[in-house]
Amino acid sequence: MSSGFVGVAKKLADGIGVVAVDPMCLANLLAAGSLAEVPAGHVLCSLGDPAEKIFFLVDGEVEVEKPDTQGSLRPIARVQGPAMIGHMGVIDGSTRSATCRVVGEKPATVISLRADEFLRLMTRPDATGSAVRHLVLANLIRQLGNTNITVASLLDGMSERAAATQTGAQPVQDIEESDLHLLQAVLRGWSVPPG
Repeated sequence: MSSGFVGVAKKLADGIGVVAVDPMCLANLLAAGSLAEVPAGHVLCSLGDPAEKIFFLVDGEVEVEKPDTQGSLRPIARVQGPAMIGHMGVIDGSTRSATCRVVGEKPATVISLRADEFLRLMTRPDATGSAVRHLVLANLIRQLGNTNITVASLLDGMSERAAATQTGAQPVQDIEESDLHLLQAVLRGWSVPPG
């Protein structure tokens, strides 16, 4: 059964940046989940809910929403497949930090995996467990890289503002509330490319 997921495993590994892992081992992870076509508008997980599943976005697009200062949900990111969603709540036992909704013109292809099964596979002392740990680490490294890029771009804006203030000119780029929401999102682990 896992062999049918090898192509998906390769796509996911390439998309996240996993290297030197046997795709068949990642296919074992994916085969433990449920593959489905999910229509646009469907909510994968909601802010504050228990983290009972992890999601592998094989194809499609998911919008991530977080509350603004008034408590209204607002979009902070769009995640394109292949991607892993919902893993932090499963790993650290926290509740969902955002609402994730399928968006776009076509349905998304999603594999959902129960949290207990994900943790069981991740802690296995074999090649499958190693592959799952590599996947998680590669994803976290990608998130950290995106966070660094976002923070650097915001700090560049601050540097321009400080320089403009010293010369008496208007700032070239001002940090707005939306920039701070973006920074909050990436610091909490969402893979959000700047721009």
